[in-house]
Amino acid sequence: MAKVRILLLVATMLGLSACASTAGTDRASDRGAEAVTRPLRDLSLVQSPVPDELAAAAAAPYGVERQRDCSTLLAEIAVLDSLLGPDIDQSRAKGPGFAEDTAVAALQSLFDLPFRGVIRRISGAERLDRDKARAVLSGMVRRGYLKGLARAADCPPPATAGPGVGTGN
Repeated sequence: MAKVRILLLVATMLGLSACASTAGTDRASDRGAEAVTRPLRDLSLVQSPVPDELAAAAAAPYGVERQRDCSTLLAEIAVLDSLLGPDIDQSRAKGPGFAEDTAVAALQSLFDLPFRGVIRRISGAERLDRDKARAVLSGMVRRGYLKGLARAADCPPPATAGPGVGTGN
């Protein structure tokens, strides 16, 4: 009977996540879909791999394997920007409002698993999230390092950079 309940729960969550993901492409629907699918990630049934660029940054955040010219540096910075979002020196879009945060929190509490922390540890989801967080942090460090190399090489600032990045700003 317990297996039937689990299968029914998983099927319901998959159906709801499909509805939530097709509702629109704005940030609110993305956060809603994440809230609905969180139990599946907690059980390690749904996993998102770490992008290769972030895995490489985690392996060698300060690595310089070959001579770097400005175009190579700026291209790698652009790739990291696309994966990580805006850097601290770039303008940011306005964050979610109180109502959106409250709705997402309510949705998450509706679908959260009991004993979530224990389940995440047993299923391996906690370790995967920790590895992913380490890769993101390494990507941020790598981006800062590359920006420093670009500045030292007198490269023009990246197109999305704010004040203080590149030369003479």
